[in-house]
Parts: sequence; C-alpha cells; structure tokens
Amino acid sequence: MTYRLTSQQISSQMGDETVILNHKEGVYFNVEGVGSVIWQRLQKAPQTLESLIKAVMDEFDTDEATCRSDIEAFLDELMHEKLVEMA
Repeated sequence: MTYRLTSQQISSQMGDETVILNHKEGVYFNVEGVGSVIWQRLQKAPQTLESLIKAVMDEFDTDEATCRSDIEAFLDELMHEKLVEMA
C-alpha cells in the first residue's frame, strides 16, 4: 500500500513540530517526533508502509513490530481525518 497527502491539508514545520491544518474542516493538528518524520516523508512523495518503517527505524531506537504497529495506527488516524489517502 502507498500513502500520500490529500489536497485537504496544508502544513508548516516549526522546529521539531509539524502543524497541519485540515482546511476543509478548519481543524489543526500538531505532530512531533515520529509523526513529524512520517509527515515530512509524505510531503516529499507518496510512501509505502515499508519505506516509512525504515525511515523511522533509521532515526529512532525501536523494534520493527512496535514501529509497524505505531505507524499503522498513525496512518489510520490521518486517513480518518482526511489528511492522508491511499495513492
């Protein structure tokens, strides 16, 4: 599966944090750490789950099972909020 950002969002990097606006709903989100790494990768190009897991594991000390589970949950939340979609 490949994920990409939707057209319903705009974001800005503020230090280690990413502020995201769902401009259709008028709702702001703030992510940092792993969430920011994932968001930055998605801004560059659509990403597979595997590419996101590799990027996070390269930057953070975590095991693959936990990393996969956490990223899947984060992507599900972003999809629910209409910030990310399947490419």
